[in-house]
Amino acid sequence: MGGRESFLFSVLLLVACAQKAPSAPGDAAVSPNRDAPAEMAGVMAPPGDPEEAIRSEFAHVERRGTAEAYALFAERHPGHPLAKEAARRAAALRRGNP
Repeated sequence: MGGRESFLFSVLLLVACAQKAPSAPGDAAVSPNRDAPAEMAGVMAPPGDPEEAIRSEFAHVERRGTAEAYALFAERHPGHPLAKEAARRAAALRRGNP
């Protein structure tokens, strides 16, 4: 095979492998998480705690310590109590009084 034919064969082989159907219902190929227990096949994990995620993001913003980071946090979470603190800190940093 020449260069072009070899390339096309490789592409076709990749497409064929990617589209391989599972051999039976409940086959491991159905679940993207092969470490999940069999009874959980195809089931997504429950979402994490949103409050914890916001607090973690705020901690990251504190480590950065920039007016821009605080302002972005305040824009992303306008209804959260930490947004007011983030906006206050952003304004203080812009004024030069951290």
